[in-house]
Formats: sequence, structure tokens, C-alpha cells
Amino acid sequence: MTARDVAGNPIQSASVVLAASGSNNTIVQPGATNGSGVATGTFSSTSVGSHTITAKINGVELTDKPGITVVAGPVSESQSSLSAAPNPITAGGAPSTVTVTARDAAGNPISGATVSLFVSGGGNSVSAPAPTNTNGVTTATFTSTEAGGHGITATINGVSINDNPTVTVLAGPAATLTFTKQPTTTQAGQPITPAVVVAVQDQFGNPTSGTVQMSLVVPILASGTLSGTLSVAAVGGSATFSDLSVDSPAFLGYMLTAALGDLSSTIDGFLVTP
Repeated sequence: MTARDVAGNPIQSASVVLAASGSNNTIVQPGATNGSGVATGTFSSTSVGSHTITAKINGVELTDKPGITVVAGPVSESQSSLSAAPNPITAGGAPSTVTVTARDAAGNPISGATVSLFVSGGGNSVSAPAPTNTNGVTTATFTSTEAGGHGITATINGVSINDNPTVTVLAGPAATLTFTKQPTTTQAGQPITPAVVVAVQDQFGNPTSGTVQMSLVVPILASGTLSGTLSVAAVGGSATFSDLSVDSPAFLGYMLTAALGDLSSTIDGFLVTP
């Protein structure tokens, strides 16, 4: 600021007081003018937007009222945020929406920021987020065919932010049944060894849940009956039938059929001896 009289002469030792519109402002007052009528102060603010500066010299308000525009500062890794919802989701099903908000150290939104997303694990599909809008926000979608936890991280203008949510992907409904342990020749009336195991998987090969029913296919000239626990709930994608037995021998071979809803799987024949 420069203090002058009506003739344009500099005024020394004049008292200058500054003020600014808006909030969260910091002003260092200039004090008295020097021999050239000049005094210098400083202005800063943590609130983005336009701030009007006013000054009084010896109590007289100046007509000059410059405006200063405050823009958002650099990306803050702690003030910026990353979230995902819904969580959990189903493998190959509806996506989770990933929301990123870019903020500076004062919490001001940063518009036009470039966001990159990174997801752990396999089978992932992530859409590319657009630059952040005027509220500092951008969104993307995430899906996966691989069950389990998938950690999501983000960079904003190259800065890694602190939030790193994990989205849990759940296995889908049962789509395949597979005998992973089959009976060999066994003795009538004795437990089938090794225990028969059936894997239950969704359409992407993820272990899933369901109750498997076991039945016996009896060959010609045989009359055997299957005993034991014939209905087993899969645990970790496996249904283990540990106490199956057939009460009558057959040398043409019995077959086992596993069923779950509309799904079924039948193994080749096995011999039961007397």
C-alpha cells in the first residue's frame, strides 16, 4: 500500500490496517508507512475462492479493493479418501462402486485431479476413473471373478493416499460338482476308503457352499444298498463322505452319484467284494 495526500505526496508514518473477506484468513499487518509512503503486509488463507482485500490508512478506507483467488493446494494423502460400496460383492455379480475424493491439507476439494486405482488379487475388472469434479470426487466400478479379499489403493496426481479398503468377493452359487476322491475296490459292509470327497465350485472355480446328496447306482444282478451319511454340507468347497458303505458285493461295479439341486456328477464303477 502507498499512502499519498491529495497532491500525490507520500505520507510517512501513516498507520495501515488490512482486512480480507472470507474465512480462515491469515494477515500480517504492515505497520506504519516508510519514507516513500509504502507499507507491506501479507495475506494467506486455507479457504479456496475469491477474497477481497481492503485497507485503511490513518482510518481512511481506500477505494482500491483487489481480489485474490485462493486455489486448492497439493494432494494430501491423509485428507483425501477412498471407499468402496457395496461390500461384500459376489464373484461375477454386481460391481462395487469405488469413490475417491481429492483434498488438500486444509480439506479443500481438488478438481481436475488424475486418479489411478490398483486392486490386489486376480480376476479383477476396474473401470478407469475420470478426473475429479468440482467437489474433488470421482468414481469407478470394481468386479472380480476371484473369491477372497481384494485390497484397493489409489494415487491422486501421483500421490498415494492413506485409505486402502478391502472388498470381499464371495463365491457364487454352485455350478459344478467334481469327485476329488473316489472309492476303489472295497469290502461289502465296510466303510469305503478313502473317504469320498466332492468339490463344490461356482462358475469361476471358486469353492462354494451347498449340501451334497449321495446315491448309489446299482448294476444288473446286484442288490446293494448304500449306507452312512448320505447328505453332507460342503465346508470350504468340499463335501466329505467319511462313513459310506455298500452291504452287498457286485463285480460289475457300483457307481456313485453326487447331486446338489439341478447339478449331478457320477463316477465310474467300483467293485465291492464279499
